[in-house]
Amino acid sequence: MLLHITFPVMLQLGAGQLTLHAITEVLSFFMAYRYYVYLKRRRGDAISSENRLWIILGATIGALLGSRLVGGMENFPALLNSERPFTYFYLNKSK
Repeated sequence: MLLHITFPVMLQLGAGQLTLHAITEVLSFFMAYRYYVYLKRRRGDAISSENRLWIILGATIGALLGSRLVGGMENFPALLNSERPFTYFYLNKSK
């Protein structure tokens, strides 16, 4: 007998539903943060507060630009036919 799973996998929680992806994503962020706190207590903090701000800002901007770039390249013919490529990149979403 084959197991048939439909995507996205939905979990019933009371009267509502959540996707399995949303639950595991939040759980992975929580676990990564707790591991970071554990390592910071154990080894100390090698990054100054000023540098930390620039690192967070750079990571945030890089994630935003990278996600738009990847999303825009998913449909390259639409990008080539777009009259306003910057608007195309701004409005697209990766699938």
